[in-house]
This record gives sequence, structure tokens and C-alpha cells, in this order.
Amino acid sequence: MKKLVGIGHSHLGALRGAVEKYRDALKLEAAFEFVRLSGPDIQPLPLLVDKGEINPAIVKAADNALKERCDLLFLAIRGNEHNILGLVQYPRPFDFVLPTEPDISFDARSDLVPYEAVKATLARLKKPAVELITHLRGHVKCPVLVLETPPPNPSEEHISSYPGEFQEKISAQGISPAALRYKLWRTHSAVLKEACDTIGATFIPAPSNTMNPEGFLVEKAWQRDPTHGNTWYGVQVLTQLLVAAGIPFQPGGVRS
Repeated sequence: MKKLVGIGHSHLGALRGAVEKYRDALKLEAAFEFVRLSGPDIQPLPLLVDKGEINPAIVKAADNALKERCDLLFLAIRGNEHNILGLVQYPRPFDFVLPTEPDISFDARSDLVPYEAVKATLARLKKPAVELITHLRGHVKCPVLVLETPPPNPSEEHISSYPGEFQEKISAQGISPAALRYKLWRTHSAVLKEACDTIGATFIPAPSNTMNPEGFLVEKAWQRDPTHGNTWYGVQVLTQLLVAAGIPFQPGGVRS
């Protein structure tokens, strides 16, 4: 039986919920271990400490999970950098053109910012997570998969109803246009994929069946917060991991 280890932050929750709820239905022939680096049920740990170094406590928690056999390591380190940058509307709105999809609508009332400036900002925000991913890639010999964060939720009504940690800022400033949030998500993913390509990890895109034709998260996958996928979404990602690891399962075991 293969052992799969997942290490990360809040986006790991959907996967863990999927394994716990559907292990028997999927007839999983694999052992899973999840290491949450922060969350409501454990002591929050900052990713960085003095001098910008990775928190030794986080490194230790991650390394301890990898002392035993690991046949596949999957990572969801942080993942909300694009939401931090642009889920909430700026007092002086900005927008940019996404080179890969230049026809996406642009808000003429916003300041036009160069794509490379947006990408550089996200790369700077993502740097601590990339450093931890790089450390873990060098710590194991098994394949390392890095999960793309869920696509943005298109519904301002849903986000307003379940604002989560963004509640205060949303109440004061409002929600950024869906098109901008989509472009920020795509740029965040580009930064993460480039990092994965550099260090020899595999970037795993969000499952295609979790996105509508415009690339937003389908309602079936919405969680009761503004940024995460639910357990159904977790099942779709879990399926990707099982296929990547060559682990047999019963795909009909989970009803839509």
C-alpha cells in the first residue's frame, strides 16, 4: 500500500475532508497523512521568522512527516496571495492585461498596471511558500506535486455572505471585479508553476470539471467562505492525485 503525504495550509482541508468522507466509497488502496501547518485546531505558526527565514517549527513539523516512507508528496503551501492582493477593492482601483488572455474585460475606470509589475508583486508575496516547497523537494526522493489553488468564486453575493477573514475590509471597501480576481489567480498560478519547473516539482492545475467556461469555480464546488473549495472539490483533486500515483480506486463511489 502506497503512502501519500500532504503538507500545507487551509487549502489542504478540502482534500483531507474528501479522504475522510469517501475513503470507503472510493475503495482507496493507499495510506494518507496530512500535516496542517496552521488552522483553527492547532497553534498558528508564522511561515517566516526573524531575518526572513522559514520558521524552524514549520520545517520540523514537515520534516517529521517525511521520516517514514513517502511514495508521493503533495503540497498546498499558503495559496491566498492573489486574494490578499486583490479580492478586496482598492481605494484606487487597478487592473491589468493578462498576456495569455488579453481579451478579458478591463475596467476603464481603474489604473492600468503592467502585468510584469503584478507578477513581480505576487512572486514577492509567494517567496516564503516557494522557499518551503524548495526545501521539501530537496528532502524527498519521491514525486512532489504542488496543487493549484481553487479558481476564484464568481459570485459577489456569495463572497459577501461568507466573507471570512476578509469581512472587515469587504464591508469598508467592497469586492474587486470578478475579471480582475480571475487574472490575479492566473498570474499567481503562473508564478507557482515557474517555481515548480525550476525545482523539479510538478504543478497540478485545478481539475477542469471544477471550472465553468469562463474559468471560475463552479457552484457545486463552493465552500462557505470566499476562497476555498468544498469537499466535492477535494474529491476532484484527490482523483488527480490517485491517477498520478497509479493508485486504483472506484470512481463511481462518489455520487455527484
